[in-house]
Amino acid sequence: MVLGEVPALNGEARNSRNGNWNGIKFFDGNPMPALEVFGRLSCEITVKQLREGKHVWRPEETLEAARTFFPKGRIMVVGPPQSGKGTILFGLSDMCDLAGIGYVFIDGHHQEVVGEEVAQTIRQAENNGVPVFYDSFDYLFLKSRAVGRSISQEKQQERIDPIMRAMELTTIPIAITFHDEEWQQEFLAPKLVNQWSEITASFPKYRIPLYLQSEDSIRRFLLDHGLSETVTDYLLKLPQDKTIEEYLFEQLRDISFVKAVLSGLKTYPVLKELAREQKERVTVLINKIITDHDNQSIFRLVDLVYQLEEKRKILTQLRRYKNGKM
Repeated sequence: MVLGEVPALNGEARNSRNGNWNGIKFFDGNPMPALEVFGRLSCEITVKQLREGKHVWRPEETLEAARTFFPKGRIMVVGPPQSGKGTILFGLSDMCDLAGIGYVFIDGHHQEVVGEEVAQTIRQAENNGVPVFYDSFDYLFLKSRAVGRSISQEKQQERIDPIMRAMELTTIPIAITFHDEEWQQEFLAPKLVNQWSEITASFPKYRIPLYLQSEDSIRRFLLDHGLSETVTDYLLKLPQDKTIEEYLFEQLRDISFVKAVLSGLKTYPVLKELAREQKERVTVLINKIITDHDNQSIFRLVDLVYQLEEKRKILTQLRRYKNGKM
């Protein structure tokens, strides 16, 4: 590759994994070009390439984040639980894959991995000249075992120091994810966060939007999770169908309820629940609505979406409940 030339979009790196252990994955590929050339990837790759070619589930948002990450070499993707932060990192790594650039992906949920091993991974990425994608980075700072930390406080501190030092010294591009401020206040140890705030503050923030930004991306997401074309089309038209909106309001007399349901069908957490945990139930209900014109199934579908939208709003409290804190 000639210096100053944007790499060809050949998608080789994803098929060249040479390591996969303890939540750390190395993908072979070309070293990244100079940062100013690396930065042009956000202009060379399109939403359609990501959505249809790589099946990225939030391609519009990925390109928004890319306009910060590729030119600047750092980004912190911020959002509430289950909002698709990791999806953005996968999308950015897909952009590297399209350009044939190698990369490293680190899953921060693997807290038992020795800190020096993670630090060595970052140093090896620098030696290879490839970027690092570090999902759930803020799990380094969890305050206690009751909120998801799986190791002792002593082991946690032993991990943090070498990892943060490696990040402080490296010059390669790094993308990380962080939960939003409300989640941080509930689950992170302020002392640990403040101790390393100078380093984390060096990452420009991209706040992930609540709503998916196009019908095409919603469609891609639902179809990829195994919903039929018929069911997908019905879910897509529901928020736009004035007849259904008027019918729901006439029956329920609660416009806030109706609006919550219709807007909930555009949010990543609700769509994820519908397409994964509730897929069979949704399919049965919508088929009954279409074939039998069953009004009761409409109400059951509406109630299901409403409950999922409420769950999205109080997800932090739900996690506290699951961990025995309420």
